[in-house]
Amino acid sequence: MKHILTFVILFSSIFAFSQNLQPTDDMALITVHVKNFKGMPSIGDKVAFKSKASGKEYTGVSKPDGTFQILLPEGDSYTVLVMGFEMDNTNNIFTVPSNPGPTTGTYTITYELPKTYTLNNLYFDTGKATIRKESYASLNDLAELMKRKRTMVIQLAGHTDNVGSEVSNQKLSEARAESVKRYLVSKGVQAIRVIAVGYGQTQPIASNSTAEGRQQNRRTEVKILHE
Repeated sequence: MKHILTFVILFSSIFAFSQNLQPTDDMALITVHVKNFKGMPSIGDKVAFKSKASGKEYTGVSKPDGTFQILLPEGDSYTVLVMGFEMDNTNNIFTVPSNPGPTTGTYTITYELPKTYTLNNLYFDTGKATIRKESYASLNDLAELMKRKRTMVIQLAGHTDNVGSEVSNQKLSEARAESVKRYLVSKGVQAIRVIAVGYGQTQPIASNSTAEGRQQNRRTEVKILHE
């Protein structure tokens, strides 16, 4: 489920001085505001503007006041992406018109991470807590997110299907959550900010009577305790 709303606020064709960035005749200076649903600044969110014309991505990270500035080529349209645990696509298009002279504008994103999130691209060896290499990209995104959001604390919750004994499933769920925690710590996340727990087979989200249901129940969830 996506949690992003975007609004284009204003464009003007006046010159505006910035700390390091200045608009040019063909590059517009955009001030991006990232807020949560309460209207408060959202810190450490990485936002990408992907060019429709070239496919190139222009990125920025929101500062403590929830803003950042970015230069975008004029006369192009951009898909706006917010980098969460996995890439979130707003499905909104932001167009920068071609204007005579330097152009400035503002763009506001209202965004919140989901409070509970399933790591859909996390894979383990069968019956083990060994993380498979195809999981690394998703876990690296999570680690980078936590390093940008320096006060974030999460709970990693391991879950299994009901194949096997309750005791073995409980141990497996705990071991898998701990394995993910160790990986995040190896990427620079403080161990104190990651709590690993296991629930075994006690919290299914689908029927264990089908292969598809059992696959859904074998999962690792991220719960944001503090952002």
